[in-house]
This record gives sequence, C-alpha cells and structure tokens, in this order.
Amino acid sequence: MRAALTEPLGSLAQLVASVVSAAQIQALNRIYPRLADVLTEYENHRTDTDFSNSMTTKLFVFLFVNSYGTFFYIAFVAQNIGDGDCGGATCMPALAVNLAIIF
Repeated sequence: MRAALTEPLGSLAQLVASVVSAAQIQALNRIYPRLADVLTEYENHRTDTDFSNSMTTKLFVFLFVNSYGTFFYIAFVAQNIGDGDCGGATCMPALAVNLAIIF
C-alpha cells in the first residue's frame, strides 16, 4: 500500500499505510473471535477441554499473525524484495513509524 501511495502522497504514504494497517488490525481483532467460535462449534468436540484447546489455538495463531505480521514483513521481508519495498536504504524508519502508530 505504501508503494502505491508514494506517488500521490509523497512522504505521507508510510503514515497513511500504517494508519490503515492499524485500523485493519483492530477490525479483524473484533471480527475473528466470533468467527472462531462458530468454526469451533462446527468441529463438534467431544469434551469442553477439546473445545477450549481448539478455540485457544485458533485465536492465538490468528491474533498473533494479524497483530505482528506487518512488523515481521517490514523487518525481514520488505528490505529484500526488489530495490527495497520500504522506500529507503533500510526498513528501520518504516518499521519505527509502523510501530509508533499501531502501538
């Protein structure tokens, strides 16, 4: 998203992309627990413990990837793609902006 917004917005592209990412994280963090409950109910577990374990696993994996996926992408992947997907020599400024806005 930052790369697509760089031409029209210039230096504000990273800020806008980080704000949109934060909004997406919050929206999905509200939607997915309801969906996980429905999906876990359809699994028809034999015991409450199996149900709880399945629900906990689903929620942990999704929430971890949803919350921290952008940080891992910026820190470890974006710098190695093409001529740098971060817009600079390193991705640390983009990572700092993303961390500041999301947290």
